[in-house]
Amino acid sequence: TPPEDPEIRSLMNRAASWARLGLTGRAAGLAYDVWQRAKGDKFVEVWAGQMLAKCGDLARAAEVYCAAEGLPPGNWQAYWHLGVFLLSCGESGRAVAFLEEAVRVEPCAIDAHEGLARCLDELGRPEDAQRHLAEAARLARS
Repeated sequence: TPPEDPEIRSLMNRAASWARLGLTGRAAGLAYDVWQRAKGDKFVEVWAGQMLAKCGDLARAAEVYCAAEGLPPGNWQAYWHLGVFLLSCGESGRAVAFLEEAVRVEPCAIDAHEGLARCLDELGRPEDAQRHLAEAARLARS
């Protein structure tokens, strides 16, 4: 459920408006500030991680996601989840950085290779996509 605090809701709406206007740096900064002010509110934590991902702020998006999910900092699953989220929003151009980071952090993560393959295919890079699908298949057999 959205936060009850009207000030937090207002700040969230302002960040979303800035992002729609292309002011992604300002939107990301405000999303991070909102997260810090409302730590412990799962709705705000998820929103902040997604907003930071949409704004292309890889490091802070992963930081927020890891904190929200109780994962150690830099966990590959944070990058993977955020990359898949961006893919579902049609943001494959932004998703690729998150999915590449997931594979870099955990080269044996089948899900990360499969997500990256899907993203690369959407970006018109079928040879790279095939390489990651082959790696996922190899890992699945191991």
